[in-house]
Amino acid sequence: MFFAPNRGRNAAVPASAIERMMDRWEVPEKGKLPGTVISCPGCPELNGMQLWYCLFTMATPFDHLDIPDWVKNAWTEPMTQNDVLFRSVKAGEAGAHNWETNAVVSRTSDYAYAEGYRRAARLLADYAISEKWDIDFLVYPIAFMYRHNIELQLKRLIPDAAFLANVALSDDNRKPLRSSHRLDELWGLFKSLLAHLEGEFGLNMDDLKAIESYINQIHQIDDLSFSFRYITRKSGDPSIDTTKLPHINIGVLANAMEKLTGYFSGLGDAFEESVKAEYEMRAEAYADYRSAYADGG
Repeated sequence: MFFAPNRGRNAAVPASAIERMMDRWEVPEKGKLPGTVISCPGCPELNGMQLWYCLFTMATPFDHLDIPDWVKNAWTEPMTQNDVLFRSVKAGEAGAHNWETNAVVSRTSDYAYAEGYRRAARLLADYAISEKWDIDFLVYPIAFMYRHNIELQLKRLIPDAAFLANVALSDDNRKPLRSSHRLDELWGLFKSLLAHLEGEFGLNMDDLKAIESYINQIHQIDDLSFSFRYITRKSGDPSIDTTKLPHINIGVLANAMEKLTGYFSGLGDAFEESVKAEYEMRAEAYADYRSAYADGG
């Protein structure tokens, strides 16, 4: 381990991490760092995060990585026990924080949750595809967030499909909506409901076959939503069998995921409009009934 002085405390920095960084960038003087203590010239009072920033500055071409200024600033600011992580920012508040980045969570919805993961995955995929950088790191959150969007969209679509198909969901059918992460299970339930809506909403057999193929492929790699979040399963086995899947092309994956998530998103919009229209028709029919009953009374 390398250690950096931190106002009387030692902030441990793994030697292997520093060596990997130096290997990647072929830093001059590689291997000549002291074996027990490392400090930044002219910066004897560095905490752990500041040391990482200093090392990164020396070892990494920032013009290529394009690390945002707010990240650089964050790395140079010490953490304190009084920092409040989840809060809003007022207009005119001092510091680099902007009130315009306050996210409204008081009026959230299942759509916001699902769409948030999809947009985050798209932004990361676009960065990886355009910059061709950090691909070996970003593949995991990209794959997970697209997959999670699909799970959330299916859980949002199923109740609407049941309503439109006039099918009552049993307790057994509702259970996966609360606790299951299995896309094959959710898709099986959704597909059975779509059979009642055949010919509506532009549904056709080719689309359904394609969706089933996509779902099965995702399920084979990530059946319980663990594979792209943890390196091992609860059993201790590797989450991904890299002997069978040594590479994942982010461009290919993101392209397919955008097709599937886009299809579900469009279907969700159509379902929502139909559900609203159905409720309005029922409300009008009930109002007419009440009016006729009152007149007859």
